[in-house]
Amino acid sequence: MSTTHTTDTTGTATTPTSTPEPVDDTTIPLTDRMQRALYEPMLTIGYLNRAKNAPGLYEVYTTGDPYLVDLQLGTCECADYRYRDGPCKHLHRARFATGEHPIPANADQDRIDEKLGTCTEHDD
Repeated sequence: MSTTHTTDTTGTATTPTSTPEPVDDTTIPLTDRMQRALYEPMLTIGYLNRAKNAPGLYEVYTTGDPYLVDLQLGTCECADYRYRDGPCKHLHRARFATGEHPIPANADQDRIDEKLGTCTEHDD
């Protein structure tokens, strides 16, 4: 996966990444939360608000307020994560967007959100 650094109009350094390459392993089951993470529009940002200057923390934006995801601990502050036994779509999204987890080959490549490979982070 290639990474390029650019600066946005506010002067903040951003790291747009290419969409991670699919893993050639169809044995990975695509859970409902994984599919939502891949197919629904979301943004993963690691340089604003609560995620600013905090390695491994990302705010994942969906339709409402952003949710704070901690990749080091594997947690999210959303209700789905708190009340289910397993990762939520925000945690999966951050893992896919940062390249921590590769995209399973059995994911529908035509449905993957075009912004999935865009993860912006603070660049010192």
